[in-house]
Amino acid sequence: MSSENSDFQWYVVQCFTGREKSVKERILEKVKELGLEYKVEDVLIDLETVTEMRRGAKVTREVVRSPGYIYVKAIYDEEVKNIITDVQDCIRFLNNERDNSAPKPVRKEQMQRILNAVSDNEEIAEKGGVVTIPFKVGQSVKVTQGSFKDFEGVVDEIFPNALRMKVLVNIFGRNTPVEVDVTEVESI
Repeated sequence: MSSENSDFQWYVVQCFTGREKSVKERILEKVKELGLEYKVEDVLIDLETVTEMRRGAKVTREVVRSPGYIYVKAIYDEEVKNIITDVQDCIRFLNNERDNSAPKPVRKEQMQRILNAVSDNEEIAEKGGVVTIPFKVGQSVKVTQGSFKDFEGVVDEIFPNALRMKVLVNIFGRNTPVEVDVTEVESI
């Protein structure tokens, strides 16, 4: 769905938070059903793929960066407005005024940043997503598995891509750096 027709502009459409994916699907279905692909070219959700540690397991999920909003690339007119705003869970085209005037398209530079972020996110997602580790440098932890089980220490360094961290544990009265998997420690 990517032709370079200069009449197409990106618009922000407000929808119910948490319903962005279903609104996107419904808009695309409606456009296809009515044969209006020549007026609505694309629908975009600004997503980020995040990998988190939950109960010792890696969990990957998609997070909407702009909750309650989607982007529609269209040639705006009354017909397009009515089709899109009639979709279930869709609220309105975003415009600067509270009246019923036509919405202003998203500035090209701003939309390019969003498109780049979505493209970058797709590359990151292919590599396993953005990793969030529930520990911070300086936090006290207890090792729960491995050779240093039951040792307590302080997080010294975190390696998010490897899902590992360096913990300083007290061995024979000296702080000794130990590298462990993030699933092998718990907060204390």
